[in-house]
Amino acid sequence: MKKWAGAYGFRPLGAEDPAQYRDALIAYVRNRDFAAAHELRVGRAQADWTPDDIAAFRASCEALSGPRTEPLDELAIPLMETGQFKGPLSDDMMFEIAKRMMQWFRQTRRGDPKKEFRPMIDLLLMDGRTLACEVNRGERVSVLKTLAQHLPVYGFVLGFDGWAHIEGNNSKAEKLDAIIVHIGTRDLRIAKVWTYRYRPNGTVVFEDEPRPDMQLRGPGTIDPYAGVFVSVPTSTTTQ
Repeated sequence: MKKWAGAYGFRPLGAEDPAQYRDALIAYVRNRDFAAAHELRVGRAQADWTPDDIAAFRASCEALSGPRTEPLDELAIPLMETGQFKGPLSDDMMFEIAKRMMQWFRQTRRGDPKKEFRPMIDLLLMDGRTLACEVNRGERVSVLKTLAQHLPVYGFVLGFDGWAHIEGNNSKAEKLDAIIVHIGTRDLRIAKVWTYRYRPNGTVVFEDEPRPDMQLRGPGTIDPYAGVFVSVPTSTTTQ
């Protein structure tokens, strides 16, 4: 426990009951790293988790309430105009925006391995303009819904620094740090994931290429942003 408390800046064990201290430490670490908290709970590193440990971790993640989903009362979100696309709107424009965002996250993470990112949103409007803003993690869905209701949005790109939990063929679980970028229009929903690892000297190394695109439309998929364009009429704004 001392190792985890030191790593996450938690208070040292005092005169309190060790079991209560452990529970408080797990709750504290969980707010920062789900997998690390589960390691502390089961007393094993993630690479050594048993199938039961993995099942318990998956169940705990599925039980999370997730971010706020109802729209905000008003559009009180500072937006910065960042550019202008010319010509008919297309998915290629969305992919170009996503590529730029992912490259920015990658370069910034390599230059500052300990930087704490806020999620970033880039919008492509029906007139070709692009807008950008940062949001709190717990409000990213609400903000996207609000933007779609108040602006003529063709599509959105949402990027953040997170973790990809990988289960290998040998039933072992591995947590990989990753840049995750979601792309969404009325017809397109995919996620791009570019994983990286921390070296012992504190620097980071990315995989050579992002992982294959994750398609988030279709049976059996779970899409946290599926409701962004729901109940939002198609814009009549023309280019």
